[in-house]
Amino acid sequence: MSSSVKDAYESLRPAFRRHFHAGFSCKEPKGRKTFLRFLDFGLTENPAAGHRTGVSKCPRVLAAALAAALLLLTLSGCGGKKAPLAPELLEPKGVTLDTAEVRRGSIQTVTAYEGLVLPAVRELSFTVSGVMTEVNVCTGSRVRAGQELARLDVSRYTAALESLESYLAYAEENEAIIEREQEIQIELARLELAEKRSAGAGRNTLRLAELKIEEQENSLAETRALWELDRAEQVSSIEEMRAIVDSSVLLAPCDGTIVSCTAADGSYAMENMGVIWLAEDAELYLSVAAVSAAVLSEADEVYATVAGKRVEVTPRAYEEGYLVRPGMSAFDVTDVGETPVESGMVAVLFVISDRVEDTLTVPSSAVHFDYSSYVYKVVDGVQVRQNVQVGVANDAEVQILSGLQEGDVVYAGT
Repeated sequence: MSSSVKDAYESLRPAFRRHFHAGFSCKEPKGRKTFLRFLDFGLTENPAAGHRTGVSKCPRVLAAALAAALLLLTLSGCGGKKAPLAPELLEPKGVTLDTAEVRRGSIQTVTAYEGLVLPAVRELSFTVSGVMTEVNVCTGSRVRAGQELARLDVSRYTAALESLESYLAYAEENEAIIEREQEIQIELARLELAEKRSAGAGRNTLRLAELKIEEQENSLAETRALWELDRAEQVSSIEEMRAIVDSSVLLAPCDGTIVSCTAADGSYAMENMGVIWLAEDAELYLSVAAVSAAVLSEADEVYATVAGKRVEVTPRAYEEGYLVRPGMSAFDVTDVGETPVESGMVAVLFVISDRVEDTLTVPSSAVHFDYSSYVYKVVDGVQVRQNVQVGVANDAEVQILSGLQEGDVVYAGT
């Protein structure tokens, strides 16, 4: 062991013991004594006898003692060395309360319904039952007004129509003959009356001749009346049959697109049962989630926006033959202005209700509720609970009926 190391150890020993007693003053006495004995062991030749006659001849013990001394001197303990000062405390910045002023204005409730602009879809059907012999369209087909879409086999109706028309022609000819015969009989009776008057027939004879003429004229009038009734009935039957025959051809009522088609050649079509559904090009409407009639009747205003621009709408009246989407409400777009409205565009229906003018309002975040409604009124920088009576409320504002005055400041934080 070199003398320089021994000298360094000897010079460090007093400082080590001083720091040890200060640093371990908070530890148990037994632990402190044990460590001091370890220090003495490195400083005596005979540790058992407790003599301090020099530095230990054991290099490992000496090195350990020296390392412990250096470590203790470089570290600060719970005592002995002054603790570092705490960081300087800065004055907190001022916090501005989220407040709002009670203002006078208008308030209303706005309910929005998302929807789509859709074409009116018309259900097309035959007015008679029959087998379809021709189907000229399919789903997705574009059609023009008056275009033939499908046709039924109505050969039996055509035959019946021809029979009715032939019978009517025969009946008209026969009726003409009957009436002509009666007219001739009347003319003969009148000639006979004239001859009797010329021959100076008696009064009673002439009266009988006149009565005969009147009877024949009444008979002719009755024949004609009965014939008119019979003819009208036959004409009605012919018109009905002709309508059936004409309805065997299904025509497109307008320009549009076939959105569904269940018709097929050889299939049977039921009377008044839809087989083709046509989306009209010219008639569009707004379809939204169901809006009750009561809500609409109580609304102050109803309008829609399409492509971010306002358009006017009215509830769509139900029309027979048009497809109705279940659970949805339909509105006709009545005035689009310069807005290009097309099928498939997203639209929003707005229902404005509970509109109140010239009333006090505060932000909705300012009003709290437990057993009553209240706000925190700011008085001289202090929040004071203030009970209020509220009215109409929406997501942004609440109507104040009593408890506050215009210009009061309330806390509006969340």
